[in-house]
Amino acid sequence: MTLASLAVPGAPQIHFDPEERPLLVAPGKLVVGKPSPDELNQDRLKVNVAFTLPPGAYATLVVKRLFWWTLEPRARQKPAPKPRPTAAEIHERRKETGFMARKRAQKAERAQRRAAQPARKATRPGR
Repeated sequence: MTLASLAVPGAPQIHFDPEERPLLVAPGKLVVGKPSPDELNQDRLKVNVAFTLPPGAYATLVVKRLFWWTLEPRARQKPAPKPRPTAAEIHERRKETGFMARKRAQKAERAQRRAAQPARKATRPGR
């Protein structure tokens, strides 16, 4: 597809002139309603918000700024710090989960499989 193939015959050329927008916009006539139960999401509340903006401004950004604290509710609560394990605790845990522990478990598994198989006679091939 090319740009020329998108042209509509008989229609005037459509183009948009660049337009400057303000860097900061304050919403006008801001009204925030009372919280009420949300019909779509159980156990949640909804709030009606009304405001005016000049052309070219984004309403979603105003809503995000109004309710920034609801976007990441866990960000406001600092979790209690987890106690750090001592060197001895780390050493004991590595004995159970480390490289040597895995090797011991593999060796025990092989021995268990060998013990479960019936004993074979040693024979040489070709005889």
